Amino acid sequence: MLFVEDANGARAKTLWQLLYYFRTSEASDPRDKIFAFLGLAEGQAGEQPLLADYGMTSHDLYANVGLRILQESQSLLILAQCTKKASHPQLPSWIPDWTASETSQAQPMEWCILFEHLFSAQGSIPASPMVPDGSLLMIQAIKVDTITATKILDVTTLPDIVALILDTFLASLSVRGSKIEKTSASRRWVHGLLPTEISDLMGQRVMRTAMGDVIISWSDLPIQKGVSLSTCQRFRDEDLNLLNEFLAQVKAGVDIETIVQNPNPLYSALFTSITIKQVQGNQLLVLDQYSVGLGPQEAQEGDEIWIMASSPVPIVLRPIESNASDGVAPDRLHQLIGHCYIDGIMDGEAAENYEEKLETVRVA
Repeated sequence: MLFVEDANGARAKTLWQLLYYFRTSEASDPRDKIFAFLGLAEGQAGEQPLLADYGMTSHDLYANVGLRILQESQSLLILAQCTKKASHPQLPSWIPDWTASETSQAQPMEWCILFEHLFSAQGSIPASPMVPDGSLLMIQAIKVDTITATKILDVTTLPDIVALILDTFLASLSVRGSKIEKTSASRRWVHGLLPTEISDLMGQRVMRTAMGDVIISWSDLPIQKGVSLSTCQRFRDEDLNLLNEFLAQVKAGVDIETIVQNPNPLYSALFTSITIKQVQGNQLLVLDQYSVGLGPQEAQEGDEIWIMASSPVPIVLRPIESNASDGVAPDRLHQLIGHCYIDGIMDGEAAENYEEKLETVRVA
């Protein structure tokens, strides 16, 4: 079994963490996806512990547990588990349907749960009460961008993944009137032939996007093999040279398994970090303001990028029509799509002077 240590090396077992770690486990009764972990979860000995009540429908159970986790944690990380509704399509988009356990339906940006300690997209925006209004979640947020197009990562080799992302970057710049010539630029950069000034300008942004700006360090731990979050890190400027060296060996036909045996642990970490994003089913997001990002395959043109209080990473929301009975203007109601990585706003840059930008967003 894969286990995960937090940034401090501890293995906490809150109900939320147990539900996340064992998301793919099966149960003949969908309510047992929750009830099975009540005796194991920390914090269950409080004044109002959650009890196994089989008189409750799975729909109501999931809604109650989702709301409880949201209120107790005062964090929006639970939204990273809000996949397609497999058996409970009537659940709000911000409540996880724990029966959606297939990996194909797993939230592709769930790295934000594991590595949230590395990011602070919310900047200094103060945590605000997340007030559920019926089926609506209301939160203070800043709209920072709009998706103008998407591109599926439909390639499998490491150089092709890098080349595709760079092509998309350069095409996006071209639309904005950039003077950078695109002719075979991605292939030349991958093979170390792109002019230095363009390589330095684009290479770091490309690689941060490809990896979600996290270099994943795998380690052989005493009993099982897992991810030690305390040793994972953000992509650094000096890692670009190492990556060019890595890609040169790939071009020369050196076997990947041989390359990752290099004594420098970053070789294996870089390869894992890039390819794991491809495996998780992400797609490129072409944006109106911030060029290119990485996000869930469900995202589409017209979706919006938001920075929210209590969320260390940006969130993709979709404007939806509201019923007249909702009493909410159509442009004020949104559906959760998922989390995303947008280079240039992961450290609070878009949250500067937040007082002038904050608005209440209602997520259905």
